Amino acid sequence: MFGVGCKIHNRDIGYCDFLNNLCEISDPKPKECDNVEWCQHEFCFVDARNCTLLHRPSPSFSFIDYSFATCGKMDFFVEAGRFQTLFNKTVKVGYVSNTNGYQGSYNINGSFAMNGLWNGPVVEFAAKVSELAGFTIKMVEPPDTIVEKAVKYYNSTSTLDLCAYAASLGHIDMCVGSYFLTEDRIASGKWFKLGKHPINLVTFDDSQNPWLEVFFDDATLLLKPFSSGVWLMVFLLFIPMMALLMFNNERGVEGGSFPNRENKYMMGYIFQSLYDVLLSLFDGYGKDVISKGGKVHLLGIGFFNMILLAVYTANLAAILTTSKGGNSVTTLKGVRNNGYKICAERLTGQQVAYTNPFVADLLLKDPVDGLPGFVSLSQSQVFDRMKETVHESEREEYCEVALSTIENFEMLESEGNHCNKTMVNEMLALIATGFPLNPMKSEMLWPMFQRAVNEGRYDEFVDEHKPINQCRLPAAASTNGELLVTHLAGVWLVPLFFALIGLFVHKLDSKKNEKKSSMIEDLDTNLQLEPL
Repeated sequence: MFGVGCKIHNRDIGYCDFLNNLCEISDPKPKECDNVEWCQHEFCFVDARNCTLLHRPSPSFSFIDYSFATCGKMDFFVEAGRFQTLFNKTVKVGYVSNTNGYQGSYNINGSFAMNGLWNGPVVEFAAKVSELAGFTIKMVEPPDTIVEKAVKYYNSTSTLDLCAYAASLGHIDMCVGSYFLTEDRIASGKWFKLGKHPINLVTFDDSQNPWLEVFFDDATLLLKPFSSGVWLMVFLLFIPMMALLMFNNERGVEGGSFPNRENKYMMGYIFQSLYDVLLSLFDGYGKDVISKGGKVHLLGIGFFNMILLAVYTANLAAILTTSKGGNSVTTLKGVRNNGYKICAERLTGQQVAYTNPFVADLLLKDPVDGLPGFVSLSQSQVFDRMKETVHESEREEYCEVALSTIENFEMLESEGNHCNKTMVNEMLALIATGFPLNPMKSEMLWPMFQRAVNEGRYDEFVDEHKPINQCRLPAAASTNGELLVTHLAGVWLVPLFFALIGLFVHKLDSKKNEKKSSMIEDLDTNLQLEPL
């Protein structure tokens, strides 16, 4: 008997035979062929009062329910029906304009504009789904009577929240736009989730500065291992002192570097000793030391050189490693430890603060309502608050780092803005996006959009709208941690500096020798001309 016991009862009805034949001979296939598995699955009629598994009223007999689940099967009949419920129907849609990013919906005339200027991945995605499902989109806007109630409910004047409120009441079937799915929004109704957006840390990127500027800035890295006080101590006190002591020990020693004790040689010997001690920093002390005091003194110079060079090398390596990527702060803990402030839109900051509570205390406050995170500033204006060096008097106005979704950061780079900033690769949080649905229509709308997402339709539209990065690429980029030309600027400049000085000294010495040779020639000529 039809419907009694778990059997493939639908196999005996003519509609399934008609549907199977239709799907075999049709090209393109009609909508009815999207899912015909229910024809081949077992089901049975059940008593709704005693059945605890999934069951539904029979479309053929109003007094009884059927259940595929009782027979261990999925209810593909209902799923197939969902894809047909809005065929040739009209769906009331409110279009809201996003202000940031490129993955939402946009119109130069703003939200609820009744024109054909709408663009963006969500707009094209909704149009594609309406085409596939066969329903017509009718542009509508929320009634004026609910505006004050929406503002009170969400504590927001956003048109996105207004549309969501209208959808939750049934005035609108769906809103086309990209929403951040906050707790308040999710609690207000039914939502279709489009995806999740990573939130990352944004810092300054020195590699985006002009190449020559980066080169000469990095030239000073050679001085950074020691403070100015240490450099003054080394070159104005310690090396001169070592040179004078060595000169004192070796002066007048037969076979030494300074064998003559006459005063006329003193200044030359002193300068020679200074040169020898300075050169010992790089090539060891190259002169023969004869006196016992000089040899003991040479031990002190050697020890000093060894320690000085070891400390300098270690510090320079650490500085070069942290400097080659721009801002060395790449974690939230580093931000906190350095006493930095954070710029972020409020929703973005709150999302990161869920897993890192201390972030809430580091967020700059909005100038309008005084609460952490900005709501009155655009993403570009948020980045305008960033400064590489923030003085104590500016702590409440400027920040050293920011938080942003990858989408918003890519959009700013496509406009050629904030090219001196970079996004740290490590993801700090995820924020879901989607759009609201009328709760009474969600069971009909949701399957259509989910199928389109599963088929990659939305991702295709996002890829088509992804902007081109207009920020110039760095002159040289390090992809595996190696040091670049600019990082070693001082290595090139210091030897060049001494080479230029050497040429200058050589020129002066050549002129001096020419003058001396000329004087000798004149003297010889005069002697030859004098009569005997």
